[in-house]
Amino acid sequence: MPKELDPKLIRAQVKETLEAVRDTIARTHAVLYRARKLLHELEDSRQHHRAWAEHQAEQSPRSHLPPSSTLQDSTPLPEPPPSAEPPTKNGAA
Repeated sequence: MPKELDPKLIRAQVKETLEAVRDTIARTHAVLYRARKLLHELEDSRQHHRAWAEHQAEQSPRSHLPPSSTLQDSTPLPEPPPSAEPPTKNGAA
């Protein structure tokens, strides 16, 4: 047979549980606020970096080249210098 529960004990447990829940919610809100603040700062930083990169690209001499030309088309790569000694085959020395 179930034992009679003391209403005062039940109220105390409910009160304790509600206080724990409120504390958890308050900590969660604080963490959420910090996360939103960090995300906002990150977005500001990203936009600043993008604006800076666009400004640098506008100032770069490469930006004045026609879009169809590339560095490989305009300047061929130099030939590698000849080595001092020709490569030897294994066991030929």
